Amino acid sequence: MAPILKLMSRALVVAAFAALPAAPALAGACASGDVCNIELTNPNIYVSVPGDVTVDLRVQIDNSDGLNTKLIVSLISTSITNVFQGIKDFGYNSDVTATATGYALHGGKSPFQMDGFGDFTLEYTTNGAGDPTVTFTLASLVTLFGDNANGGEFAAHITFVANDPNNPDQSCSMFVSDGTHNGGGPDTQASGCTTNRHEGPEPGSLLLLGIGIAALGLARRRMSARA
Repeated sequence: MAPILKLMSRALVVAAFAALPAAPALAGACASGDVCNIELTNPNIYVSVPGDVTVDLRVQIDNSDGLNTKLIVSLISTSITNVFQGIKDFGYNSDVTATATGYALHGGKSPFQMDGFGDFTLEYTTNGAGDPTVTFTLASLVTLFGDNANGGEFAAHITFVANDPNNPDQSCSMFVSDGTHNGGGPDTQASGCTTNRHEGPEPGSLLLLGIGIAALGLARRRMSARA
């Protein structure tokens, strides 16, 4: 019986370890030969109230050739209805430099602060509004982009055509990252932008609420009439 009990005990120990949750994968990790996507979804702006701007800027880490990492940056979606222009600035956490047509390493000394999303090791910028999709080819293979103090590996500054492009005091742009903003959320009002997202009840919800109130009033009137 003793050997059987020992085997059962070992089996229980193995099962217990197997049931433990696996360690979470590092967000900025991408193995050689893989292609990985990182979504930058935290904006620093709002139009009317915080939360009325959504964005998904994708950074595709392409390590498929096993030699040089390519970072392909493109806008997937946003609630901003203004015409998208491009990616003006882009920062990441690695000391491996990159090349991209029309972009150059930002002047100044590393690390680079990107508007409330923390420090980034390298930042690239371009004259004008930037290109809608940019490919940064790194000098070597990078399989891990580290987190900064805000939990971000990447950040970007993206631009749109303002509501009134002839008004020099009006602009429409945002910084976006996969890390958190120092203010805990968007803290810059962008008067030159328009969003199709509105914080508050949807029209359909308001209609249902109105029907419910009307039905409740009718029921009360009927009860009063019976009394």
